[in-house]
Amino acid sequence: MELEFNNIMLGLAFRFYARGLQFPYDELTHELQHMLREAEKLIITPLDNTVAAQMLDVLNYYQGEAMVDLQSEYGRLFSASDNPQPPISLFWDDHNPKGDFERLLDDLEQSPLAFDQTDLSPDTIPNLLDYFAWLLEENDPAGIDFFSSYLQPTIPVFTEAIYKMTVITYYRELARGLNNLLQWINI
Repeated sequence: MELEFNNIMLGLAFRFYARGLQFPYDELTHELQHMLREAEKLIITPLDNTVAAQMLDVLNYYQGEAMVDLQSEYGRLFSASDNPQPPISLFWDDHNPKGDFERLLDDLEQSPLAFDQTDLSPDTIPNLLDYFAWLLEENDPAGIDFFSSYLQPTIPVFTEAIYKMTVITYYRELARGLNNLLQWINI
């Protein structure tokens, strides 16, 4: 893949946003801090610096919120409560109904990554971000098709929903950062 900044940096950024979409817990702070430190070591271009700065903003907002507030907001946004559907679904096909869901599942099943290690289904947006991060880090040419077929049409819809519905600045910044990352990619 020919990008304006290195694939390892880009993969780390996508993994950072995938982790940021998990249920908040105390150790997640340390995971996000570690990913940011690793990203800072990888800065080569001005765009790498911009990506790392955006990650720092997201981390600062995460650390600035009370854990109970983060967990409550996550539950409100992404968990089904009284309704059978949460306000914002983490499932890819709920944000891209015209997408080829069967092809996505086939692509994921053929991948060497084990998606059964997570509580989330393979077709959730955090898992897709994580998988794309892996494709980037492996410099796999399939990443271009994966990005344009699955992420590019879906993430803006997903992040817009988060931005509109959240009452916590962390989730707004997470959505903005992920959306910006997609826009900065030049595939």
